[in-house]
Amino acid sequence: MRKGVFFILVLISVICSAYKFIGVRTGYSLHLQITDTLKYLRDSFINNKAAFQHKELSVVLNKLRLPVKLYSIGHSWRPNSKVVVTLFFDDRINSFEKLSSKDHFNCLTVSFDDSVSLKQARKLIFESSTQWRKEETEFYCKFRVKDIRN
Repeated sequence: MRKGVFFILVLISVICSAYKFIGVRTGYSLHLQITDTLKYLRDSFINNKAAFQHKELSVVLNKLRLPVKLYSIGHSWRPNSKVVVTLFFDDRINSFEKLSSKDHFNCLTVSFDDSVSLKQARKLIFESSTQWRKEETEFYCKFRVKDIRN
């Protein structure tokens, strides 16, 4: 009887560890069933951008069912131009492959109503090597969204 209970506990432990490993390795939670990332982004965010406009980026990030893996920033050289952030949902290798094949990226480009400090944005992206971290979430989440596009 004890051997049976011990075996069941070990089996449950192994299964839980495997599920956790799969979730960590892929970056997706186990309940996530998105088969077409580009369609999901278009349907949930780009075609529904009015629901997010003039709200903080935290609203968009909370609605996302995908982890942001990478990001980039952009801005014009014109005076008073605003920083634009592009959020990528593929890892670096897949993003580069799509770039070289001119395939569609799984990304959202967000422009802001508010003025984002270019100096701070550059500092963050340099420190993170374009990886989206907790620091980026904390910095960008308070800015209000002007537009979302692909």
